[in-house]
Amino acid sequence: MKRDFKDCVAVVTGGGSGIGLAVVKEFAIRGYYVYSLCRRAKNGQITKLNSGTIEERTCDVTDENSIKNALAGIDRIDVLIHLAGSGICGSAEATK
Repeated sequence: MKRDFKDCVAVVTGGGSGIGLAVVKEFAIRGYYVYSLCRRAKNGQITKLNSGTIEERTCDVTDENSIKNALAGIDRIDVLIHLAGSGICGSAEATK
């Protein structure tokens, strides 16, 4: 049985490259409207891929205001995939 995802919305952080980009493309190929959130996005760029759509939005997942701005106007999220991250270097005692 083939499922129709044309009315489904996915949000992917880290969607600008690597595994995140591959996930964004796969969801779009399956018909999702995908919000690709990444630090170096072409903010507002929309790309059609098969029956799906990819909308890029700039987002730094380490900044709460950036996250709020990136999610503004998104009424519904059916799938959320968090692939972006940040690292902290140092000893366990020095990090909080």
